[in-house]
Amino acid sequence: MKIAGVGVDIVDVAYFKRRPYKSNVNLYNKIFTAEEIKYCLTKDDSYQHFAVRFAAKEAVIKAGGLKLANINSIEIFNDKTGRPHARVKKRKISVLISLSHAKNYAVAFVIWLN
Repeated sequence: MKIAGVGVDIVDVAYFKRRPYKSNVNLYNKIFTAEEIKYCLTKDDSYQHFAVRFAAKEAVIKAGGLKLANINSIEIFNDKTGRPHARVKKRKISVLISLSHAKNYAVAFVIWLN
């Protein structure tokens, strides 16, 4: 496989903290899939997890040079070992993803493979 593109994105966790899920459900539904929302809401600090998934979606877009009408057509998920993966509706993709988050920031790095 050959590297076709790379993407990186950093997100301020406060962006999501200032928009609590319960009072901004429509916003979250536009950005995240139902499975992503379910996963993030199980975490102690769900906003770090929302932020890192948003960063990953942006990094996937950058790495693949995608032009999408809807960002929630990208889903970030973890396999059984906890390793992150991405899928894009109606596309077969192969990417490597690294995610990291701390109290204030979340970052994602993506390598798009051909």
